[in-house]
Amino acid sequence: MFLKVALFVGILYIFQGPAAGASGFRIGAPRLGYVWDAGTGKVVPIQGIPGASIAGPAFDPGLGDSARVWAASGYFVAVSGGKTFVATEPDAAPREIAAPFPPDQVFFSPRETAAVLWSEEGRFAQVVAGLPGNPAAARRIVVPDWAGRADLWAISDDGEVLLAWGTDAAVPLLSIDSGGRVQTLPVAGPVTAAAFRPGSRDALAAAGPESGIYLLRNAGAGEAPQLVAVLGDLAGAPSALAFDEAGGGWVAADAEGAIVTIAMSGEISAPLVCGCTLSGLRRLNAESAFLLNRPAGGELLRILDFSRGAARLLFVPASVTDENGRGDQ
Repeated sequence: MFLKVALFVGILYIFQGPAAGASGFRIGAPRLGYVWDAGTGKVVPIQGIPGASIAGPAFDPGLGDSARVWAASGYFVAVSGGKTFVATEPDAAPREIAAPFPPDQVFFSPRETAAVLWSEEGRFAQVVAGLPGNPAAARRIVVPDWAGRADLWAISDDGEVLLAWGTDAAVPLLSIDSGGRVQTLPVAGPVTAAAFRPGSRDALAAAGPESGIYLLRNAGAGEAPQLVAVLGDLAGAPSALAFDEAGGGWVAADAEGAIVTIAMSGEISAPLVCGCTLSGLRRLNAESAFLLNRPAGGELLRILDFSRGAARLLFVPASVTDENGRGDQ
C-alpha cells in the first residue's frame, strides 16, 4: 500500500511539478472531489483514484475569513457577505447564485447537479438547478406549520422532487413535487436518513425503532414505500444512506461509523467500522466511491469503495506541506 501511494505521489509531481502556482494546485491528475476543512478555512482537493489518492494542498477560496463553504465533488458552494457563490476551480472566479437569502445549510443531489439551500430562520428551501456550470435559483418551498421542524433534505438530480425530515424525531417524512405539493409518506418514524438514486426519482429512507430501510419508487408520485430490510441491532439508526450503483444494492451508515451493505435480496452484510467521525456518504467522482468524513482533529479522510465488488475502506493520506503551507506534491 505504501509503495502504491508513493508511486502515485510521484506521478502527481510529474503532472504538476514544484511550481504549480500560487494555489499550489492544477488539474493534471484525476480528482475525486473537494472537502472543506473548517479548522483551517480552506478547501482540500482529493486527487487520484480510490486506493491511490491523496489529499492535495489546501487552498483559500478567496471569499474572506467569515465564508462558509459546502464542498461537492466537482465544485463548492460558499456564502460570504450575505451572498451565495459557486466555484469549480481554485483559480476560477466564483459565480454568484441569485438566491434570495444566504443558506444555513446546503444539501446536494446524488450527482450534484441540483441542491437545496435551507434557511433555518425562514423555514424555507431554495432549489438550485444547473449546477455547477449554469446555477439558477429554480423555486422556493415553504415548509407548512403542520410539518414541524423539517430541517434535513434530499433532492433528485433533476431538481424536481425533494424529501424532507427532521432532527426532531416527531417530523414525518415529507415529499415535495415540482408543483410544490407537500405530502406525508407512510413510513413509521422516527425518520433518520433519506437519499435519492443517481439520475432517478427513486429514493431510500431509514425509519422506525428497528431501523427499517424503505425503497420509495418515484418518490412523490404516491406509490407505497417498500420495506426492503430491517437492520435491527446490526447497527445504530442510519444517519446516511446511498445506492450502490456498481452492486445494485444499498448502503447504510450510522453516526458511530458502522456501515452495512444491503443486497437486493435483502441480505445484510456484517458491519464495517470506518474508525472516523462520520459526516455522511458523499458520492465522489468515481463509480461507487463515497467520502465518509471531513478533516477534523487530525483524522485522515476515509473512502468507502465498491470498485472491486465487495465494500472496502480506504484512507486518503495528506500531502506534505512546508512551513508556509505550500504543498509538496
